[in-house]
Amino acid sequence: MKEKSILICDSDRSYAEALMRFLIGSRKDLRIVCDTSVESFLREKGRFSIALMTEEYLKADEKEGSGERIIEHRIQLCGYEEIGYKEYESIYKFQDMDLFLDRLCQIDWEVPAGKRKDATSETKFTGIYSPMKHELMLPFSILYSRLLADREKVMFLDLEENSILSRLTGRNPRSNLLDCIYDIETSPAGFNLSSYTDVYEGISYIGPVLNPSDLASVTEKQWIELFDKIREADFGKVVILFGDIPQGFDTMLILMDAMIILGKPGEYYKEPEKRFMEFIKKQCDRIEIREVMLPMSAAAVSDDSFAMKDMIYGNLGLFMRKNFCGAG
Repeated sequence: MKEKSILICDSDRSYAEALMRFLIGSRKDLRIVCDTSVESFLREKGRFSIALMTEEYLKADEKEGSGERIIEHRIQLCGYEEIGYKEYESIYKFQDMDLFLDRLCQIDWEVPAGKRKDATSETKFTGIYSPMKHELMLPFSILYSRLLADREKVMFLDLEENSILSRLTGRNPRSNLLDCIYDIETSPAGFNLSSYTDVYEGISYIGPVLNPSDLASVTEKQWIELFDKIREADFGKVVILFGDIPQGFDTMLILMDAMIILGKPGEYYKEPEKRFMEFIKKQCDRIEIREVMLPMSAAAVSDDSFAMKDMIYGNLGLFMRKNFCGAG
């Protein structure tokens, strides 16, 4: 594995050294350099994949120039949960360090900022829908996204009206879909998708809506604008779990490359699945359709095992690895 290099720039020596020790212990492919004074930073030479910098270092870098210091991605270390200085992405310094690492792993290490390829024609959208509302459709969708994330950058959107995503992951997202959609519409020029994105198990996601009625107010135009912003962010795959059918679903179907229809074995469940597949083919016959019969249920899930990590290594995880590893 190619070694990655990180430059940490923070005048708080205790914090900088603690962060350096954590990162070294978390990933073995890192080379880390730590500067705790602006003077030493300005003398720095070499190429760095990422520089984690407080505002004073960003300003010094802008004022003095790079010299023999090549930095591919500049990320601001923020002492408060705020948007970074100017246009820079930001990471809150004092959050849980596992969350810090997840946030850091969102960055495309291989491609310098400002030199990303146009991903408009390459981003692939896969919808997941269960006509009979399979109780494991959310864990299924997360595991499917997780398998894809082993090979490419993945965005997951949970469009359920009453999602239990936070309970499964054990994390509360910093914002939700409605916040993101509202800001795209009201502040398109200054919009930064990463400010609304969290990461779980290598999957980027935007928190689901807080109130069950919120999704009904999102228009077709707003969904299309959100999809466009996701394309611009260079995601290879976008996985969308549908709850009830949203406004503009017919148009959303046209943008899909594939649909997974999730069902259960049994004659009773076949009719709604058959009708929905006929509807998809009538609306857009180019979509690849995959029907998945998920034989397990949530009956055995107890309060003690009500967590995504238990499902990853349980029967559902085994089913997913058997049926989906190596194939989108």
